[in-house]
Amino acid sequence: TILLLGLILLRLLSQNVMAQPGSVSPFEVRLIQDSSPSPYMPLTLELFKQQFYVSGQLLLSLEDVENARALTDSSSGKPAFVLSVTLTPKGSRKWTEITKANLNKRIAIIVDKQLIAAPWIKSPIIGGKIPIPMFSTLAEAEKFATYIKQSKQPKKG
Repeated sequence: TILLLGLILLRLLSQNVMAQPGSVSPFEVRLIQDSSPSPYMPLTLELFKQQFYVSGQLLLSLEDVENARALTDSSSGKPAFVLSVTLTPKGSRKWTEITKANLNKRIAIIVDKQLIAAPWIKSPIIGGKIPIPMFSTLAEAEKFATYIKQSKQPKKG
């Protein structure tokens, strides 16, 4: 029985299903839990100095990302600085299913081991883009976009 449990745990870890946030991929999307049951890990959203408990289950990763870029959105009358993440076709299908299955729940968007956003899923999201409007400057959004793009580049050496 112990051997079987050990093999199951090893398989889960080898599939990166239940890993600590930020340890699997430079870009991650995970669910947020209201309380702190195991295996949820605390992460702090620095912008609001608010702590969230993030699932070990990886929903999206860097392999689901096609591109990232920083944008200025002035549609509300004042500029908002946005990190726009474009997903691959496979990532887009996964994102639509994730948002359908998790209505009225929060997700964690983690870049470079930092929780950068914790939005509520209000409706299914189709179209393969994740806009993250949580930045005080365009340069800050650009820093994360550049990090994601550089992480997508093949490693030299």
